[in-house]
Amino acid sequence: MSQDIDKLKKSKHFCAAPWTHLHVLPTGAIQPCCIWDYSVHRRDPTRFGNVNDSNSIPDLMNSEEFKKLRANFLNDIPEDGCSRCYDREKTSQNPSQKSVRQWINSDFLDEQMIADTHQDGHIDNIRLKYLDIRFGNICNLKCRMCGHGLSSTWYEEEKALAEKNGKTGPETKFIHVDCYDMVEPYFDFVEEIYFAGGEPILYPEHIKILEKLIALGRTDVKLKYNSNLTTLKYKRTDIVELWKQFKFVHIGASIDGMGDTAEYIRTKLSWEGFKTNFNYVKDHAPHIMITPSPTVGVLNVETLIEFEQFAILEGWYDSVSFGLNYIMSPDWLNLYNLPVWYREELIEKYKEHIQWCVDNGAMGYVVDKIYELINRLEQVTPQQDIDRCMNILEPTLDRWDQTAGGLDWKRQLPHIHRLVEENKKKKI
Repeated sequence: MSQDIDKLKKSKHFCAAPWTHLHVLPTGAIQPCCIWDYSVHRRDPTRFGNVNDSNSIPDLMNSEEFKKLRANFLNDIPEDGCSRCYDREKTSQNPSQKSVRQWINSDFLDEQMIADTHQDGHIDNIRLKYLDIRFGNICNLKCRMCGHGLSSTWYEEEKALAEKNGKTGPETKFIHVDCYDMVEPYFDFVEEIYFAGGEPILYPEHIKILEKLIALGRTDVKLKYNSNLTTLKYKRTDIVELWKQFKFVHIGASIDGMGDTAEYIRTKLSWEGFKTNFNYVKDHAPHIMITPSPTVGVLNVETLIEFEQFAILEGWYDSVSFGLNYIMSPDWLNLYNLPVWYREELIEKYKEHIQWCVDNGAMGYVVDKIYELINRLEQVTPQQDIDRCMNILEPTLDRWDQTAGGLDWKRQLPHIHRLVEENKKKKI
């Protein structure tokens, strides 16, 4: 199938992911990428296939759904599952701050594979350049925007919540998918591997991959992480010493605030322990690019300002790859569903924060990200959606306090307590 590559590169909907990328969830289900939104129109999250049901990557990547997706992309047809990229492209203030779609197109597009694509979307001679394999749900934290599917530590709390509602909850604590042997043959082609959670440093397969790449002489492969940095060792293996053998390592450290805010959102996290490990990596492996990677939502959008100012003064934002992630689901944690009056307050605080950043020598890309956040706060949301989400917020936080153990949202998140109480007054 002959393709106009230059035209595809300029397309608003084309994405190279289903040609050169493989994303595997802890359940074994595969997706076009890690931010694919299968919740849109309640589509089946397993419709692209599952590695547990196949012994062949080519068979999986040539499923009817993947072929259909590639055909749509070649014809510039938008996909509902790509909504998060479209949203990022709509709100970004700087063309250099790419969506995942734009980034994959710039870094992993294989022109020959696209040119050789069959009319029905079938591809031969697969060369996976980018791998994102979640081998399980092993994790030692219970992040409030997460759940058992990506964290084994959620098991007891989810069972308690389910039983309270007359349901059974998750059947087993640990989820594991054994697909290492399926992906190892592609280590000859791979250019980048993304490790995320669960907590990737706790996966035995993570160590196996690094040691295999070293044995193959592929220390040129880029390693990228989202890690909570609660540990830098796996059993007796020092992860930092392994990282030192690779030319490019980037760590997006999962942290959303300071002190109580951080420890509430990422339940079981020690803020002091996080700081110690973050600085250890910076001091002992200076070639590693390490930067905070906050996930921004209702619970931390106000206190993020304080955290960013701390991080800037500490020299933590010294990498252009710094980025903000945004909670899109559940919708009651989505910034779009905050009350208008509160968003207006936040916008003024962030404008002052921008001036602080400029006065304190923060790099331009940090300011660009703040403008993007402000743009999100300015989005128009139907009032009924805002009211519905605000009605969910307080009872959910109360329920978490009852089932999680050790949480006290009114004490740990005083800014959210103020939001809840002020919003009640404004509705009277």
